[in-house]
Amino acid sequence: MKLNKKKNSIILIILLLLALSLLTWVLYHITGVDTGCITKAFTGLPCPGCGMTRAWLSVFHLDFQSAFFYHPLFLLPVLIVLLLFLETVCHIKVPGWFYIIFLVLLLSVYIIRMSLYFPDTEPMTFDQNAYLPRFIWRIKLLL
Repeated sequence: MKLNKKKNSIILIILLLLALSLLTWVLYHITGVDTGCITKAFTGLPCPGCGMTRAWLSVFHLDFQSAFFYHPLFLLPVLIVLLLFLETVCHIKVPGWFYIIFLVLLLSVYIIRMSLYFPDTEPMTFDQNAYLPRFIWRIKLLL
């Protein structure tokens, strides 16, 4: 019974990721904003994971200094996948506080990066062409 619940949870996560990908694709075609991040495409603001893709691209080029610049927690998704693997496949119980620590760490780094780099240093830039800022600009024109 437990295995079915975990299997269903994994399927649900995969479906949610597919839905988010589809939504990102739709927003790209509506707004023309191609950030790869649904949060930035909609609000213009970087999300807490902003820079992860660029960080991993830097790792693949063995440029670890750039990887840490783009996102100092770029290894966090690997750790989370490893913990999920240990829980689902190896049946090793991982305490919930691990995930809470990861979340607090991610939000703390986000706040620090926003205070140091926003809005004019990549990857923490503001996108004025995102859906919400353009919508607000159009509303202001009407008023």
